[in-house]
Amino acid sequence: MICVDRIFLVDMWRTKDLFDSPVRDFLVTHSADEFVVPVHAAGAFLECCASISATRLKQAESILGFFRIGCFDFDTARRYAAMVSALRRGSTLGKRSKTDLWIAAWAIQHSATLVTRDKIHFRDIPDLRLASYLSL
Repeated sequence: MICVDRIFLVDMWRTKDLFDSPVRDFLVTHSADEFVVPVHAAGAFLECCASISATRLKQAESILGFFRIGCFDFDTARRYAAMVSALRRGSTLGKRSKTDLWIAAWAIQHSATLVTRDKIHFRDIPDLRLASYLSL
């Protein structure tokens, strides 16, 4: 299972009309895998698009229709709390986005690989498997 972050979705939208793009190459290379967008990533993507225009929001909703949306539950909340607490104790929490941390907690909970181009946002998170579509 591959967990998709907001940046992946933004790059997917930006390159939707291109035949050759790193996002499309990643999707094709991993076509046998299930791609899931955690609800926090979907919300952040929709917020970004809604701030541009109603048309862009409709396009974003259409893109999300290609993915399963992963919901959070109490287990996700426990994992999020433990992860944030550990990062804080290790002085590596920094100014990380809470949305990114929730996405990481969901990916860990579901043993999913998180795909992003911004691996630095997710550095030093124990048990998180990362992939970048820019490394292809």
